[in-house]
Amino acid sequence: MDTERREKIKELLKDCSPACTCYCQGIEAPCKARDIGLNSFVECLEEKPLDCASLVSFGDSCYCLCAPRIYMAKELKT
Repeated sequence: MDTERREKIKELLKDCSPACTCYCQGIEAPCKARDIGLNSFVECLEEKPLDCASLVSFGDSCYCLCAPRIYMAKELKT
């Protein structure tokens, strides 16, 4: 990961809740998520997604509202 992207993620993490999985795990070990083509969230693929504070569930799916995680899924395809 290049320095510019790393710095962008660090900036986004400053506004992240300490109870958010991304905040706890950091940028080197992001939680499992995938881009589903929407701007405001990504789909959470974690086994226990309800442990994260940046989560919203709808039907049988869970979605991540964490800005750093959304950025990583969209920009870095991780």
